[in-house]
Amino acid sequence: HTGLSLKSGEQVTVDVVVSNKGVGHTFPGGTNDSNEGWLEFTVKDEVGNTLLISGFIDREGHLDQNAHTFKSVLVDKNSNPIHQRNGQDIHATVYANVIGPGTADIAHYTFTIPQEFENKKLTMEARLLHRKFDQKYLEFAYKANPEGFKQFKEIPKLPITEIATDKIDFLVSDSQTAFSNSTQQKKEHPASDWIRFNDYGIGLLLEGDSRGAIRAFEKVSELQPTSLD
Repeated sequence: HTGLSLKSGEQVTVDVVVSNKGVGHTFPGGTNDSNEGWLEFTVKDEVGNTLLISGFIDREGHLDQNAHTFKSVLVDKNSNPIHQRNGQDIHATVYANVIGPGTADIAHYTFTIPQEFENKKLTMEARLLHRKFDQKYLEFAYKANPEGFKQFKEIPKLPITEIATDKIDFLVSDSQTAFSNSTQQKKEHPASDWIRFNDYGIGLLLEGDSRGAIRAFEKVSELQPTSLD
């Protein structure tokens, strides 16, 4: 995308759509109480300094508690989270956020455009990340069976896999928020744009936002190819 300018000091909301394509199972699959998928959303300046972030990993290896996650949270009868794969103690599911095959999920990020960066270019980026176990389960496993980790002098750092990423550059402006480029002005769109809006509509519908979904699907009708040529 080019030509995007956002007014300094303005509060904006960015919707990040994650769709599950080409597989016959949910994302993530497997043991979602210990697996960990999440979105990292950042706003950075021209030299790469991070100004805003959601979905960071702290020094102890724990995920940001406010991150948009793809996993389940289970509790025992005393409302304590299940972190040790102790299935016999599961009493209730607090939430289970997974994406079904062919469907989509939306994360909403609201922030204020920094005024001190007026007339400068910033970049917002979303990354879909995953690691096999969350940090609390890893800590439990390490302490419960040190022999199984004898090659490590301390709790190891599990690899974090980047599954997908996208970013948009924008100008911090002193005037009204606007988006314009020659492609849009000619009303020409990439062939895949209708798919993007369709995923957006699915995500909104699953959230219960039927009005937003209708607007997204109307955009699908506008952009969808009318022939197979």
